[in-house]
Amino acid sequence: MDHTIALPEQTDAVKRVLGLKSQAELHPFTKTRLYERLAAHFGKLGIPLVFNPLSRYELEIKAGDIKIGVNFGSFYIAGRREALQAVGFNPEWFPGAPGQKKTVGHVSTTCFERHRAITLRASGPRRIDVFLELYDDETEELRRIRDHERDSEAASARIADAQSKANKQIAALPASAQEFLGRWVNAFGAYVKGAMATFSADEGGYTIAPDDLEDIKRALHDALNALRDASIRFDERKRQAEILRIVDKNIDSAMPTCSQPEVRHG
Repeated sequence: MDHTIALPEQTDAVKRVLGLKSQAELHPFTKTRLYERLAAHFGKLGIPLVFNPLSRYELEIKAGDIKIGVNFGSFYIAGRREALQAVGFNPEWFPGAPGQKKTVGHVSTTCFERHRAITLRASGPRRIDVFLELYDDETEELRRIRDHERDSEAASARIADAQSKANKQIAALPASAQEFLGRWVNAFGAYVKGAMATFSADEGGYTIAPDDLEDIKRALHDALNALRDASIRFDERKRQAEILRIVDKNIDSAMPTCSQPEVRHG
C-alpha cells in the first residue's frame, strides 16, 4: 500500500513563500522513524496522513477525523472519542471510564510500535486530546527538524529579501530607448549646469575670461544637443545578461558564507 502524503494544492504565492520543491522539503518529519511508525499504523487502517502545508510552528497532520500535532516538544493526537477508538485507542483508557479519572485517563501500553506512557485528557463533551511519551531518539529527531525549519525559515527570508531587491533593480532598468536616452540627457544636463556654476566662480583672485567661459558654455550645450539627437541601439542578450548578474549578485549576497577552517602546521 502506498503511504505517501497527499499534499494539498498550493498557490504560486504559497510556493514562493515556502520555497518548496517537494513535500520532503516541506516536512523533514517524513524522514523520521516516528513518522514511519505513524504511517505504518494508519496505513494498515487505510488512512493516509495529510499535512497542512501552511502550519509554521507546529506540524499539523490529518488522519481521517483526527488531528496529529507535533510541536517539537510534545506529540499528541486529538479527535472525537469514536474516531480515536476507530484508530486503536481502547475506550477503557478514556477519561470517565472505570478506573480512570473524570477528565484524565492514563495507560502504559504499546503504541506505534513502542511501549509508551499515554495521557488522555477530555477537551469537550466528545473530544479527547491524547499525549504520548516520546523516546530520547524521537525527541532528538524532532530537535533536528526544529533546527532545520528554523534555518530554512531564515534562509527563505533572506532569499525573499534578495528577490525583492533584485526585482526593484530590474524594474529600474530603462524600459525603452527614449527612457534610456532621457536619463542620460537629464544627468548630463545637470552636470552642465553644475559645471558652468563652478567655472563661473573665482578662486584666489583667478577666474576664467568671459569670452572663454562663453566658448565652454557653447561647447557643453553643443554636446548636450548632440546627446539629445543620439541614435540608440538595443541588444536583448546584453539586457538578459545584466538581469542575470543582478539576480546572481543579490542571491549570492543572501547565501551564508562559510569561513575556511584554520589550518595548523605542526
